[in-house]
Amino acid sequence: MRGILNGPDDAATQYFKRTTSDTLTTRFKPIVAGVTAKVGLAQQYNSVMSSAGPMASMMGDKADLNTYVTQKALDGLYLRVGDEEKSIRTDRAARTTDLMKKVFSSK
Repeated sequence: MRGILNGPDDAATQYFKRTTSDTLTTRFKPIVAGVTAKVGLAQQYNSVMSSAGPMASMMGDKADLNTYVTQKALDGLYLRVGDEEKSIRTDRAARTTDLMKKVFSSK
């Protein structure tokens, strides 16, 4: 706990990323797949990828649209959480709860 408190501006975010990424990926991916299928994007993308043949494998995770979109969504989520964490650590006014004020006053 002290490592997170005294760590870099995104220490808690990195902890959450390590401990929640797998679960959030499992939960987000079906939602992403549903949306990309509903709008026809998945079918169009898969058609393009299948016509690329062996070259598609060079794209790694980008070859699977739903995996790629899910990962980018989570990257965005952790980026925003990290921005908020940095704000809380560096701006006293961002510490809006009594708990945050207490924790960061002991730092």
